[in-house]
Amino acid sequence: MKRRRAKNNIENNSETAMIGKTISHYRILEKLGEGGMGVVYKAEDAKLQRLTALKFLPENLMRDAEAKARLVQEARAAAALNHPNICTIYEINESEGQSFLALEFVEGETLRKTFISKQLLVNSVIEYAIQIAEGLQAAHEKGVIHRDLKSANLMVTPKGQIKIMDFGLAKLAGSSFLTKENATMGTVAYMSPEQARGKKVDQRTDLWSFGVVLYEILTGQLPFQGDHEQVLIYAIINETPEPISALRADVPNELENIVNKALQKNLTNRYQSVEEILFDLNKILEPASLSPSPTKSLSAHLHNLPAPATPLIGRESELEAITKLLRRPEIRLITLTGPGGTGKTRLSLQVATNVLANFDDGVFFVSLAPINDPALVLSTIAETLGVITSPLRSLSESLTAHLAEKRLLLVLDNFEQIVAAAPSLAELLGACPELKILVTSRVVLHLTGEHEFAVQPLATPDPKQS
Repeated sequence: MKRRRAKNNIENNSETAMIGKTISHYRILEKLGEGGMGVVYKAEDAKLQRLTALKFLPENLMRDAEAKARLVQEARAAAALNHPNICTIYEINESEGQSFLALEFVEGETLRKTFISKQLLVNSVIEYAIQIAEGLQAAHEKGVIHRDLKSANLMVTPKGQIKIMDFGLAKLAGSSFLTKENATMGTVAYMSPEQARGKKVDQRTDLWSFGVVLYEILTGQLPFQGDHEQVLIYAIINETPEPISALRADVPNELENIVNKALQKNLTNRYQSVEEILFDLNKILEPASLSPSPTKSLSAHLHNLPAPATPLIGRESELEAITKLLRRPEIRLITLTGPGGTGKTRLSLQVATNVLANFDDGVFFVSLAPINDPALVLSTIAETLGVITSPLRSLSESLTAHLAEKRLLLVLDNFEQIVAAAPSLAELLGACPELKILVTSRVVLHLTGEHEFAVQPLATPDPKQS
């Protein structure tokens, strides 16, 4: 016991000594955390003047020349991944005999901390799941398998964006690394049956771990549990998890089915690719596909969207692209631009219909075509939403108070003639963190964070080919 305490004191002193030290061109600011794959520090990149995370890898691992070579190979492959849901690797370096990775510094907290502090809404779980799956898809397309996916290495930024951490690091020590002394019980709990058996794994091991994460953030508990490693591995290989529906009543059948399929022990019965998972996740968000929940059905979502007179034809790719953008948590303002008559309004209405299930407090269409005075924009929005104004508050304050805690989408149609009112939208977005705005306009609004989507005219059929 004394030896262990002395060793811990030495390690703590060593880690404290790192604070303020300059490694290569990185000045270490504070310790962020540690795990089986090393210690992570927050650092400042003196060359590029940006915050960075430095992960120092275990010395015992780096003494192995073969493991070190694998690290370089895997780090190069992971560094080639360029996706908004993957933490970027800037470089692998060595200083004073210490090998480290320089990584993108991600503000926020782990997904594990997020769901432990509060139960996540089903829609939030689906959004996070889609982001994780899209990150995995980008990696698998490049031949990179994570092998250690878990809620503790999924970061959630303040804007709700998922960042997958530690891509490729599990492999650098060989497949046996995670089942030996360096593996934690938390890591083992996410292992696929084939990984727990020490067999060769492919991308389907990540799909299993994805299923474990999804089960965990829906129910607040892991699907397979045990007091020690061998009991846990036995459960993973042999036992069936408790049904999600027995633990939480508001989870749609379709979502529970996705988790169950991801957790199939037989590889041939499991999802074969992330694309299959994404297809099923996105299908849940289609209004007609959600099974009625005991507490709230899709029809209960508030909206004022007019029923379309005819189906939208020829805009499938635009519809999919804009819908995906709206579901990304970091994107809160999208402006559909294009000349008059290109179908921006019809497209915006169909997009709004597609994302109804994502906005618990409603989706509202506001026609601005009759307005020429920018000062009337907020009052028109307030009237559409039924906001009750007070002589003790300005219109802006009343509208902000109404929207402050709401997860809501505003569709503002024909904004070009009152574009001078754009700063008022920026104020609304700044004060209402769950609000998103979809605008149609012939011109961009020139607001920070605005995402322009140019709508092209539909191609006219060639009469000679008909």
